[in-house]
Amino acid sequence: MLVVQDPILRGPLVNWMLNRIFNRALDREKLRLGVAVEPLNVVSIHEMETMAESAEANGFDIFHGLQLRCIR
Repeated sequence: MLVVQDPILRGPLVNWMLNRIFNRALDREKLRLGVAVEPLNVVSIHEMETMAESAEANGFDIFHGLQLRCIR
């Protein structure tokens, strides 16, 4: 997860582009057997704060929420 403050960095195109760079870097590395790396997820600081507040108030699983956001 990459938390950003600048609004221009939170768009889906930026997330896609950073994911391509991230995956290329991972392809050059040798990971230990059984280690899985999830896609890079760019989140604005405001979204992160909202998810944290929801997690505290309603028992919301913040990591599950991030995973769903990444899939979407």
